[in-house]
Amino acid sequence: MFKFIIPADIQKLALVESKFSTEAVVTKRESTNGKFISITIREVMLSSDSIIDKYKEMEGIENLMSL
Repeated sequence: MFKFIIPADIQKLALVESKFSTEAVVTKRESTNGKFISITIREVMLSSDSIIDKYKEMEGIENLMSL
């Protein structure tokens, strides 16, 4: 399971979702004031190295907070 918080920006949301397979289960929740979106992504990974690689891949997205 991966958790991220991004500013409420549809382009950034699409970019985050594009980094995962179509089989990933994506849950989104907007903050109370509507400024941020919390994203939870569930995807089966084959190794712990692939999880770390995925987080490193996400580092390139501006204003993304990984949890």
